[in-house]
Amino acid sequence: MANSHRRRSADARPLPSEDAFHRVRGEDPLDAAGLEAVQLWIDAYQDMVAFEQYLLHHARRRLATLRSEPARRHLQEVDITLLEIRHDRIRRRLELWQQRARELQERAQPSLISVAPEEGRKPHRQAG
Repeated sequence: MANSHRRRSADARPLPSEDAFHRVRGEDPLDAAGLEAVQLWIDAYQDMVAFEQYLLHHARRRLATLRSEPARRHLQEVDITLLEIRHDRIRRRLELWQQRARELQERAQPSLISVAPEEGRKPHRQAG
């Protein structure tokens, strides 16, 4: 344990388990990403969510076939739980990217000014 602590101190990067919203290598910061990057990361996270769902489904099916109750209990408490945590983390990242896409789309669409127009004039559009 002390050995891993020394390694951790020497390497200041956070471990994946330390950050609930750990980014994928090369992933753009949410607030700096444009629509093209946002779509790339939505696609990537959709693929990862589907992959994690596949792993969970098959792991649970296999777990049900184990003869050893101690093995089944351990795998459920540890391995399945870790898969669920990872799936939830990836799903939350997908939701963040989807929210970013909505924000960018709202900015790109002009909205009507809420002030009533003068008689006979069309309302002005506000640039977004």
